[in-house]
Amino acid sequence: NNDNAVNFTFRVGVSDIMEDVKIIGGLRLGTSLDDKDAFLTFQNYRKRVDWGLTYYRSNVTNYDGFFRGVDTSLGVDFNLIDNVVITNLYQVNIAYPFNEVKSLRLTIGLRKDIGVLRPEYASSFLYPDALKFKDSVSSTVLARLEYVHDNTIHPADNIWNGLRWKVYTELFVPANAASALKNKNTINVGFDARHYLKIYRNFIWAVRGAGDFSFGDARL
Repeated sequence: NNDNAVNFTFRVGVSDIMEDVKIIGGLRLGTSLDDKDAFLTFQNYRKRVDWGLTYYRSNVTNYDGFFRGVDTSLGVDFNLIDNVVITNLYQVNIAYPFNEVKSLRLTIGLRKDIGVLRPEYASSFLYPDALKFKDSVSSTVLARLEYVHDNTIHPADNIWNGLRWKVYTELFVPANAASALKNKNTINVGFDARHYLKIYRNFIWAVRGAGDFSFGDARL
């Protein structure tokens, strides 16, 4: 969430006795306490179709490159004006399992980035003219569709046995003119395969192969 070398993370979750409904929340703080991440997710596994809702929020101070330009009258570089970027992500996920191993999953979300200039230049002296600039608001629609094959078991923390792989496609569409995509669409197609071989007890051999290909007007 920031350039801090040390972060503090707190995460808690609750579920019913059958673990059909789960609520999980978390908070991450940097050493400055100004930069922070928080999320809350609700997941429902009661029926054949699994679904969930997720909200994520991030605050980052002095985000490099978010504001660009120069005040020629004072020779002020907008990128050096103190700022805070607030990111809000609203997400819905749906999964349809064909059996215990295979499933089709869809995630749709809206990401909103709000950039606010502060009346201070390079954290050294006041720059009141920064208050005259409007907040920068960027909105992007996100969608991800994936087919998942997961035949692994999980005998211990960070220990897996078996094979799992997925193929997926992603779509990023700007929702307003201020979006970082500049009215350009991005499409990604990729795959991710992992095989975990048990050697002795909890000692395993893991092999991974992955690839990603970008298309559209704004390739990654």
